[in-house]
Amino acid sequence: MIIISKMLHMPLKLKWGKKSGRYDLSQDIYVLTVYLGDYAILQCTLTTESTASQCMEYLSQKVDLNQVEMFGLRYQMKTNDPDNRMMRWVELDKPLRRQLEKWACKPRQVQLAVLYHTPNAFTLTDQMARL
Repeated sequence: MIIISKMLHMPLKLKWGKKSGRYDLSQDIYVLTVYLGDYAILQCTLTTESTASQCMEYLSQKVDLNQVEMFGLRYQMKTNDPDNRMMRWVELDKPLRRQLEKWACKPRQVQLAVLYHTPNAFTLTDQMARL
């Protein structure tokens, strides 16, 4: 009876990364945070072979975004100069994790951004895309 009560009081522990604040599920599965500006809007659980288009499809379902082709994902590249911060667009047909491990600085995160600008916002048929 004492053992059961001790088990109920012990919290569930997750293995957190040292500086990134992320947790590893396994070597084949990881969690990626998608930002809109400075705000985290979504966390995707992906495999090592998941492409960026799969992440965008999941994002469009969760955020109710119909015109996904107007948007893209970008990340901050590794640089030696912290003042020279360059952003790079994710290639939608390639595995996302490989791109981020090769080019992105830590913590590895992506931003949802407008890929194609339009001079007239009313050409966007999706109400969510206008926001």
